[in-house]
Amino acid sequence: MAEDKTTNNTAEAAEDTTGNGAEDKGTEFAAITSQADLDKIIGKRLERERKKFEGFEDYKKAAEQLKTIEDSKKTDLQKLQDRLDAIEAENKSYKAKEQVSAWAKEVSDETGVPAELLRGSTLEEMEAHAEVLKKYTAKGGAPIVKSDGKKPKGGSATTAELFGDFLESNGLL
Repeated sequence: MAEDKTTNNTAEAAEDTTGNGAEDKGTEFAAITSQADLDKIIGKRLERERKKFEGFEDYKKAAEQLKTIEDSKKTDLQKLQDRLDAIEAENKSYKAKEQVSAWAKEVSDETGVPAELLRGSTLEEMEAHAEVLKKYTAKGGAPIVKSDGKKPKGGSATTAELFGDFLESNGLL
């Protein structure tokens, strides 16, 4: 079978070089004498070329479909990759917040400063902030408001009466 293909290909090559399209290769070259003979030779040659590309349109359509599928998968893959990147970034953010909360609790337990008051993004920043706040959160560390030395009147006075007394005592009435 392989010999037949080789022989056929050799015959086609010989025919191509002679240009006459004669299937019997034992004949000598004969000049083309009419337009009909030329059309017949060209027609046979075109038929052989068309046979080489039989099914090419089917292959071309299949290749286009494959490319479309690959492109759609690629875009889906890219979409999934983008989604994965966003989820990983969100996860990293949550882990960072969780770490900061853990550090705040640790510093709060060590220093006695409430964790809600602590600021900073690292353990060292929180410890330094706790030291600053420590003097304000210690017992008895609340500021003392000085009074004018006068005691307020009895507890039965209304707000209007107290305000009126204030105005009188300051000479505003």
